[in-house]
Amino acid sequence: MQSTLCEHRKARHALAPDLWIYAGEPAKGLAAVFFVAAFAGSRAWGPGFGGCRDWSVVANPTVGPDVDAQNLACGMRRKAVLMGYAPNLDGGKSVVVVEREQQPTPIESLTEDERRAVLYWMADRLNELNGGDRPVYILAEDMGIKPADMAIMAERTPWVAGLPGLSGDPSPWTARGCVAALEAVAQQMPDFSLERARFGVVGLGSTGFGSSQSPGMVRLLAQRYPAATFVGWDSDQEYFRRVLSTGLVACCQDVFTADIDALLLCGPSGMLMPETVERLSSSVRLIGGSANVQCSDPLVDAQLLARGIVRLPEELANGAGARIVGAEAFLTRCYMVGIRDDGGTYDPAGRMTFVAERFDLQEVGAETLAYIGQQSALRFREVLGARTGRTSLPVHTIQSARVSIARLSPAIDVSPKEF
Repeated sequence: MQSTLCEHRKARHALAPDLWIYAGEPAKGLAAVFFVAAFAGSRAWGPGFGGCRDWSVVANPTVGPDVDAQNLACGMRRKAVLMGYAPNLDGGKSVVVVEREQQPTPIESLTEDERRAVLYWMADRLNELNGGDRPVYILAEDMGIKPADMAIMAERTPWVAGLPGLSGDPSPWTARGCVAALEAVAQQMPDFSLERARFGVVGLGSTGFGSSQSPGMVRLLAQRYPAATFVGWDSDQEYFRRVLSTGLVACCQDVFTADIDALLLCGPSGMLMPETVERLSSSVRLIGGSANVQCSDPLVDAQLLARGIVRLPEELANGAGARIVGAEAFLTRCYMVGIRDDGGTYDPAGRMTFVAERFDLQEVGAETLAYIGQQSALRFREVLGARTGRTSLPVHTIQSARVSIARLSPAIDVSPKEF
């Protein structure tokens, strides 16, 4: 089966992304479908940017991979604005489905040759997609896709970010940003404290739990608040047993009904639904976590408001990793502008050197964590003011919060409309 663009679903309105669907046979016996959702209608904004998910790892039972990619791209557009890297980058997301004998197959389970073949195939599709007068989408890692995979794809395409040696794995930064948001809001809740909080965690992967070298939310909170307790669940049973063996988390098969103070959603999208909220314990006061698009039903936030439960806006709370990798993506775009203007060709080593000279991971990371804490506290005060009628609180707008990452490369003037 030859690789082909099966379908291009154009957005019906300005607030929806386009969707491209590619299908092919990257290696013998392997079929693949690549769904790319990105906002491509406005020349005043840069290319879509967002991670790629391996569908076999994070299959969403409520929607298909096409709708999931589009929903997540919308979330990435909100994140681009809230985290201040718009309009240099817009929202985007992708999902890849790999099958062997019509059965979903995780990319990480493939042989080395098969894995490279799939990643090269995806890289070639990105080159096709971005081959016009302006790029459409820059891909980064997400659930089931690793920074090492980005390095392999970068051998064939410039349109990937999150490379080892540059921004790398965003998970540790995402976890730190989620904790910063929790702390900023909890400090302003007079009858709530993280010191002895009971946490329920759904999803104990790299951002939910992490490792001793790259701690996730549970490990970070346990270090800061030794008296806090954690119950949780993860669908990967073998991995979950290893998490339980650390003694930091107790097993709970239904976290939503547990007697907890704070709920941390660190798994796939769409976990908060009206029926889920109805099952929450009356003790729950705060909802956070790293999951994107935690709910798509507007009824959910109305339910939470009626029960006095604070839900952190996920695009802000979990935006640290995206903002940091987004800085790399923007600088990559700057590199490609220079290549285009000079009539040159893409050189992986040249791109690495160009970005590395202009990118300080620790500096960007520290600034990003401070930004998340400040904006989370400010937004909580706004919500409190709206509930109590206190209009003297500072009025915050998305426009006033925008901090362009173009400052990372002040010597380069690249306006989105030029590319």
